[in-house]
Amino acid sequence: MGAAPDALADPGDAGGVAPGLPPGLGGVAEAVRRGDFAEAEARLLRLPEATQGTLEGRYLHARFSVERGRHAQAAERLHALAEALPAFATELRRMEARALSQLGRHAEARALYARLADHGGGERDRAHAAVQAQQAGDPAAAAAVMRARADRPPPGLGRATAWRLAAQALEATGDGA
Repeated sequence: MGAAPDALADPGDAGGVAPGLPPGLGGVAEAVRRGDFAEAEARLLRLPEATQGTLEGRYLHARFSVERGRHAQAAERLHALAEALPAFATELRRMEARALSQLGRHAEARALYARLADHGGGERDRAHAAVQAQQAGDPAAAAAVMRARADRPPPGLGRATAWRLAAQALEATGDGA
């Protein structure tokens, strides 16, 4: 026989699944764990505005915007969250850059990835900046980054992709090297 649920657990908290969250967000978190973002968002929107406005609620709103393809809303929400949560700013900024890329705002995504790379984000962010440079129509910038990384691509970017990007960027600049 299982343990009795906490008598004080919020009924919208999926039986105390996420006791550290503001009341009601546990049920939202449980729907997220199941991958049911439509249900999670519907649950969140039924909660009081004070709960939706917590940092956790704001993060969930941003995440739902990403997951449901509302990239403009996601970029705006993620930018604000990164300001409010400096300890998580790097990952929130990466999410923001991906949303900007999805919107076709490649120059902004490139600048954001480049700032991340310059401030401890590493080679993965530098490679993403190169991809965004290529997509923004600046193959020379992409070539400069990818030429040095084609043999040893950063994590998350396969060697074939790195070589292809380098070749496309070099070809676009007229550099046959």
